[in-house]
Amino acid sequence: MALTSDNRFIISGSADKSIKIFDIETKNQVNHFQNVHEDNITTLAVTSENKYIISGSYDCFVKAFHFHVKQEAHTFEKPHEGSFFNIQFSYHYVLGWVRSVAVSPDNKFAISGSDDYSVKIYDLETREQVHQFKDAHQSDILALAITPDNKFIISGSTDKVINIFDLHSKEQVHRFENAHASNFINMNLFLPYLAWFSALTVTPDSRFIISAGRTEKDHDIKWFDIQTKQQVHHIQIAHQGFLPLFSSLFTNCSLDWISSLTVTSDNRYLISGSNDKSIKIFDLQTKQEIYNLQNVFQDRVIAVAVTSDSKFIISAGDAQSIKIFDFHTKQQIHHFHNVHDSKIFLH
Repeated sequence: MALTSDNRFIISGSADKSIKIFDIETKNQVNHFQNVHEDNITTLAVTSENKYIISGSYDCFVKAFHFHVKQEAHTFEKPHEGSFFNIQFSYHYVLGWVRSVAVSPDNKFAISGSDDYSVKIYDLETREQVHQFKDAHQSDILALAITPDNKFIISGSTDKVINIFDLHSKEQVHRFENAHASNFINMNLFLPYLAWFSALTVTPDSRFIISAGRTEKDHDIKWFDIQTKQQVHHIQIAHQGFLPLFSSLFTNCSLDWISSLTVTSDNRYLISGSNDKSIKIFDLQTKQEIYNLQNVFQDRVIAVAVTSDSKFIISAGDAQSIKIFDFHTKQQIHHFHNVHDSKIFLH
């Protein structure tokens, strides 16, 4: 899910292989891109001038769509590596799934992160791949961000590592090892959606990475200082919820992880969404929880976003629904029901 910078439109992507655009003011669907990928659409981003929508998919490709013309602009060549292999329990896993995309603030580059452990950079003008951080991680890359000052790419992975790369020199600047806790051994191979890392964002002043964990031992939100390369704050058990899963085989694993993080443009508030069905708002100065929207959906919160004017919180749920909340009154003002034929993905 993504929002346009003019705060007018919500863009959603789904396992039904479609992209839809909704008008926040009129509450109407204004466009529908059907069957634009060969597999689930997992992640979306939009350029700040609202010219292109960037999508990533389980088909291993990254695509660009004209926002206003409402047609595909380009499929980037050199997709992420895709291959099938068998592991224990005969589970079939695909390397190459694109799980996160981002756009540089100057709108020159699209960035993608994948299960092939690489981060790729594409030039939006020439439509060429200009760089690949091969083996950027040792496991699936679940989240990407670019600092608002257009200097750094931030990547987070199920290997528990957060990386910082220089967008221009293409060098690795820092690596935060064991950024989040591990509670079980090699579960990423058995159930790749049960990971140690779940979400990250960057503050608008480009000073801090904020990330969230994803295990029974780690429902936490952490702050990392980009300049000093230090962890500077830690909210323990930011969301609560625990379910025993395969405890007889491995250990107790949490399914109620934090699924999404975002920060208001005035750098005052952090908003988190979780599988515990809640959306929480934290004061960035005091690091205190100031509000909890409970039972937002019947199942779980997949994604949260906030308009740049801090008027609305937009949330997507696993039951193909999108809701709009007034940021100040905390009241729901609209519910888009059954917007897709299958689940909406996180980014």
